[in-house]
Amino acid sequence: MTIKSIWDNEGETVDRYTVVFTDKERNGLHEALGLSNDPTSPQGFSQWTSAQEGEHLGKRLDFSDLPKHIQEHIEMRLSQ
Repeated sequence: MTIKSIWDNEGETVDRYTVVFTDKERNGLHEALGLSNDPTSPQGFSQWTSAQEGEHLGKRLDFSDLPKHIQEHIEMRLSQ
């Protein structure tokens, strides 16, 4: 999978980060991964979903802008 864009809603919802992928686009929706600020915590959130890109997801980030633990979690989920 290839990352198309990453979004941060700065904590407005439990799925703070949305990682949108280029693969499997259908009707404007892309495969995506929604993540909380601490996705590996028992109270954390890390779920595959679909999303339409856009500012409604927050502000756009580069992968390198993400906290290291979020980067590592994304890489771990992609390797599963």
